[in-house]
Amino acid sequence: MIDMILSIPKAEVLSFVGLALITFAFLPQSIKTLRSGDTKAISLKMYIMYPAGCITMLFLGLEIDNISMVIWEAIATLLSLTITFIKAKNVLQHNEGW
Repeated sequence: MIDMILSIPKAEVLSFVGLALITFAFLPQSIKTLRSGDTKAISLKMYIMYPAGCITMLFLGLEIDNISMVIWEAIATLLSLTITFIKAKNVLQHNEGW
């Protein structure tokens, strides 16, 4: 078991840790937005570009067969798209700024 763990490439471990941290960084904003529905202080432009980048990186993960990248980018895409849709709804309904 220990041999198996020690045989994991360093790049895979770094990828897993880095992507997990980036993804978890969005969790507080996602929870706050879902609970309050308030999106006045966030930029719709940013939340349109960020999921597009996540989807691009997800496809890169599939291309290079990096399961960590695929998993974490899929989670990040879902979290950021949730905020994007709430922000877009608020922009349309409440004439909230971009």
